[in-house]
Amino acid sequence: MATITTAQMKILEAINRYTFLTVPLIDTLKIHKNKVSIYRSLQGLKNRSKPLIYTQNFGVHPTKGQLPSLLYLSIYAKEILLENGYMENQLHIPTNRTFVSSDYFHRITNIQMHLYMDLYLQSIEDAELLFLDYYFSKSKTSQILYARAKNRIDLQNDKYIIPDIVTKFVIGEKEYLYLVEIHNGTNANKAFYQCLQHIKAIDLGTPKKKYNHPTNNRVIFIFEYKSCMDSVMRKMDGNRDLQKYRNLFLFNTKENIQKDFAKHWMKCNGEEVLFY
Repeated sequence: MATITTAQMKILEAINRYTFLTVPLIDTLKIHKNKVSIYRSLQGLKNRSKPLIYTQNFGVHPTKGQLPSLLYLSIYAKEILLENGYMENQLHIPTNRTFVSSDYFHRITNIQMHLYMDLYLQSIEDAELLFLDYYFSKSKTSQILYARAKNRIDLQNDKYIIPDIVTKFVIGEKEYLYLVEIHNGTNANKAFYQCLQHIKAIDLGTPKKKYNHPTNNRVIFIFEYKSCMDSVMRKMDGNRDLQKYRNLFLFNTKENIQKDFAKHWMKCNGEEVLFY
């Protein structure tokens, strides 16, 4: 097998951590000094008899131009990661490698949330990300023969929700359980309905039971458009029955988390608070 450089190994580890990456996101991780070096490393990982990474291209968007390709690990990367100390349950090698283009921006924002949250927690003393699962993460048990969404949260009457992200992290001695929803577009009614579904889950206590957490989880909403976020916040803040859930919901925009993850987290009444 061809030699793998230190930088190439870091790229493999990063793709494994986030499941999918793009060149701009790898650039954010500062593995290389510039994108030219990133592309050179990627070519070395792809152009071999047993490619270690694959790419899926999404072409040109009518308003956003050329979309960065999604990078993901091939099955041939498994051996290398195992040799470098990874366990089987730590590998994130997609089994379904075909994605519809309509899910592109949603999936990218999920990965961005994970990456920026990682970098934020790394800046805090005694902070650690314990786990993070995406809406497309699957789990299997001996009782369930088909792949089931890892993030499934059961409600009542066979109904359930699948949050975009479920994550738990620790700061100091305190653990936090967060369920995250990424909302693209301007449909505020749809986002508000998601809020209500999360409230049902909180009332039932299913998230904290499933994840063995002592207190109620928090729900994070990330919006593509601030106007949509403002509308949802007004709906929630204007409903007296929902006032008691105010401290359990945080709102922010995609633009803000890209600029400074630590800032602009808000309760539904507009009060700015810390992320944790």
